Amino acid sequence: MDYMFMSEPDKKAGANPIIVMVDEETGDKYARATGRKGLGDDGAMEWLIRDMADELKSWGHTGGEHSHLILKSDGEGSIKAVRDTLGKFHGGRVIPESPPKGESSSNGVVEQAGQLVREYFRVFKEQLEEKSGVELKDDDPIVQW
Repeated sequence: MDYMFMSEPDKKAGANPIIVMVDEETGDKYARATGRKGLGDDGAMEWLIRDMADELKSWGHTGGEHSHLILKSDGEGSIKAVRDTLGKFHGGRVIPESPPKGESSSNGVVEQAGQLVREYFRVFKEQLEEKSGVELKDDDPIVQW
């Protein structure tokens, strides 16, 4: 799993992050606009943990005491917090894994998924603009969703 951004301005500002998760065995992908990185305060991102756990279950990772799962992310504190909380919530034997320092290429599967999400978004945005006759700007609220 990793965070991504739809545009360079968003990336520079740290605005409108999207979390991406990939099942390396099946290639199933998950992406959600989160509005912020990390867990937030007072359970603000509990919905995200529940949603990600539901996605893992839909992929056949049932959780519970007989489950075994490796959750990979980079070493950024905000994604590690989500990864670790998801592991505890999902249950079973969960092994957190981070690539060695300087080896971000080992997280390439999720990087490719992020590229795919950007491409899908570009196509959807172009279709929406064409059908509505409205040009969407990067900071329009609908762009994040």
